[in-house]
Amino acid sequence: MKSKLAKNIALVVISLLVAFTIFGKLARSPQVVEQMGHLGLEEELYLLAAIEIVALALYIFPKTINIGFFLLTAYYGGAIAVNLNDPVNTVPAIVFLTLIWMATFIRKPELFTPG
Repeated sequence: MKSKLAKNIALVVISLLVAFTIFGKLARSPQVVEQMGHLGLEEELYLLAAIEIVALALYIFPKTINIGFFLLTAYYGGAIAVNLNDPVNTVPAIVFLTLIWMATFIRKPELFTPG
């Protein structure tokens, strides 16, 4: 029972975190628009939100968690790479990616075992 509760909590935490970033892009939050403007990505906010929506939707369902995990990892890995010159903006992506890996280890530990 504890294991199922831990898996559900991990899923809810990741879903809320990613949904928060999606909402910021879709609502064109001034902070998000400013940050993306510095990176030259202001026009791609809706595309980035769509990518996150698809990745999160795949991550939520147990049958597609693998592809969702790898898509979220690629997305936030890209966010880290794009923001490497600005540590203030890199830290949130590093935290999100770390939490995604931890939650995935809780939800599907066999993904991290060889063979």
